[in-house]
This record gives sequence, structure tokens and C-alpha cells, in this order.
Amino acid sequence: MGTEQVITTPDDLVRVARRGLSADARKCETFEEFESAFWQGKRGLYWHVAYNPESFMGPRDMVSVGGGGRTAGGIVVTSDLAHWIASYTDPDETGGRPRGHAAIIDMSAVGKRDYYQADRGFGNEFFIDGPTMVQVLAVLPIDAALYLERAWAAAQPQGHQELMKFYRQAHAVVDTQPLPALKNLR
Repeated sequence: MGTEQVITTPDDLVRVARRGLSADARKCETFEEFESAFWQGKRGLYWHVAYNPESFMGPRDMVSVGGGGRTAGGIVVTSDLAHWIASYTDPDETGGRPRGHAAIIDMSAVGKRDYYQADRGFGNEFFIDGPTMVQVLAVLPIDAALYLERAWAAAQPQGHQELMKFYRQAHAVVDTQPLPALKNLR
């Protein structure tokens, strides 16, 4: 096994996000399925916002989605942190202040049928049904998370040809190295 890395730079996060996107690509049987999923927001890097960096998966985080379709036992994540935090506060719990931390979520082991795009009106969200396969990679202050998210937005595939190349590479090579350890920034 390789030596663990501590994620301290945008380049480090981009490597983690590329690995997540590779996992998303391998969940798709065709390039067309992958391309559609990518443009719908399945882009390899997922976030969950939190009030408390020590315990972000509280009872209010195990949510019901929309008009009663899902109940407690799932969790919602986003691949568009900037949009999500701009449209989401919880006045009942915080008096309207935004959540101050973002967890980087590894969705590699979550089956493609175990999460889907939700429409609760808070931006690009995915509901994970039974999130036992989710792994928290790090919890960061919102400002640091937004900075890293911008780095991934610039580095991810930018069009049809880049997506096709990425898909082909993901299906040709499976990265078996363990995910690097992430440094929690507080």
C-alpha cells in the first residue's frame, strides 16, 4: 500500500475528487449514462453542511425529502456547495445563521440506485437512501471548502470530449490505492 497523504492543497483535493468521479463513471454502463449523470451534478465531489464539526450527522441531518417520499434514515448531500449554502439555513435550529462547516463525502461505495437527485428547493441535492456506505473524508470550515470546490470546478472535465476520455480511463483502470487521509481544518 502507498503512503497516506494529508490533503492540504487544491491539487490534493482534485486528486480525491477525480477518484470520486472515476467511481461515478464506473457505476455507469455507458458513456451516455455517465455524461447525463455528470451534467445532472454527479461530479465526484460531494458535500454535507454541518453546524458542529465534531458531530455533523445529527438527528436533523437524517432527513425527510420533499413531499413525504422519504423518511428518516437517509442523508442529503450536494455537489454544488456554493449554491447549497446560499439557499439553505435552518431557522428552527440556528436562528437563521448558516451552517459553518462542510464535510467532504466519499460516495464511491454507494450504489447508483441508492441515491438520486432530490428536489427540496435548496439547490442541487442528492438523497442517499441508507447512507451506511458513505464515508466522511474531512470536515472543513465553509470558506476553505468553497475555495477547494472552486479548484475542482476548474479541474474537472469541461465538455463532451474530456468527459469521454475520462470515462474511458475510468473503465480501463481501477485505482486500488487507499484514499489519502484528509487534514481537518478548523
